[in-house]
Amino acid sequence: MLGALPTPAQRTPPPRRAARVCMNGHLLAAEEDPGLARGAATNRADPLAVRTTDVRCPACGTGTILACPGCGYPIPGATPTLAFDVPHFCIVCGEYYPWTFRGEFYATLAEILDESPRLDRAALRAALGTLERQREGLAESSETRGLVETFRSLGGSDWDLAAQILQVVLTPEQRASLDLRAAFAH
Repeated sequence: MLGALPTPAQRTPPPRRAARVCMNGHLLAAEEDPGLARGAATNRADPLAVRTTDVRCPACGTGTILACPGCGYPIPGATPTLAFDVPHFCIVCGEYYPWTFRGEFYATLAEILDESPRLDRAALRAALGTLERQREGLAESSETRGLVETFRSLGGSDWDLAAQILQVVLTPEQRASLDLRAAFAH
């Protein structure tokens, strides 16, 4: 009987340096030892729900990761010759990193707000500002509640879609404190 074949992440040599990035995409370190990523949690089915390290982001308080939630390959860090940007996807398995998924979801929420005829300019500007603070993990709970109420006031399919996305991007604590039942749930 043959042993299990190594995964692509196991076959690919690790990068010289690994990056530590929070779930919202804030870079904490770009020159970590890639060995720190060994045995990192993976959750290919739901990369936004991957278990994070105990190191918290000083900017937003969320957990951090050192490896791809899809395959466990270390997030490549800085090189001496190139400027470093937080990557959007894993170079081994191609999965988007959690901050990329969140970015796409938040872009859709911004489109819902921007295209709504129900919001005047001031309300739109305020809602988009709060949405950006929420994406960055900086919104206060009262701001998040107000944002949810803004989406709820749009009604119909706009609220249905926004409620579905908010169920994914908000933390479990935020979801527990908010009523995100959309019209489709009634």
